Amino acid sequence: MKPLTLSPETLAGFDAAVVEATVQVFGSYGLVLEPIDHSGEPDHELACCIGFTSADVQGAFLMTSTKTVVVSAWPEEIAVPTASDVNIADWFGELSNQVFGRARSTLNPRGFAVSQGTPALIYGISLRRSRRQTTLARELSFVAPSGDLLRVYLDAVFAKPFELSATPDEGHLGPGEVSLF
Repeated sequence: MKPLTLSPETLAGFDAAVVEATVQVFGSYGLVLEPIDHSGEPDHELACCIGFTSADVQGAFLMTSTKTVVVSAWPEEIAVPTASDVNIADWFGELSNQVFGRARSTLNPRGFAVSQGTPALIYGISLRRSRRQTTLARELSFVAPSGDLLRVYLDAVFAKPFELSATPDEGHLGPGEVSLF
C-alpha cells in the first residue's frame, strides 16, 4: 500500500496557518518573532505538546523554545520580578495552547476539523525532538530579537487522502470571532 502524501498546496496551507498564529500570538504580548529557515538542532529548555484527533486524523502539535523567549512574551499584568521554572513552563503551555487554537480555528473551515487535547509541558536542559515519519511532518522555526529560537512541529497521520479546501466553508468562526445568539 502506498503511503499517503499531502499536496504542496495543503502543506503550504498548514505552514501559513501555523506561522500566522505563532507571529500573532507572540506579537500580541509584545514579542516580534521572525520566521526563518533553520535546520540545525536548537538548544531548548521548554516543550509543550498538544495532541489532536478526529475520525480520520491523529497527531500532535509541539512547540519548543528557551526561557528567554517565554519571559520576553510575559504579559506586564502578571509580571513578577523573578519567575520560577514552573511559572515559565505554565505560561509557555498557555502560549502553545493559544497558537495551536488559533491555527486550528484557521484550518477548521478548510476541512481540518480536530479535537484538541490538554497541553503537556516538559522543561529541562537541551531538549531535542526525534524526526517523525508521518503523513504531515512540519518544522517551522522563528527567531526572537534576542537571537533565541522557537520551533513549532506539526505531525499527523491521516487515515484517508486529505487536502485543505482552497476556500473556507462559510459559517465557521475565525480566530477571535464570537457568535452571539
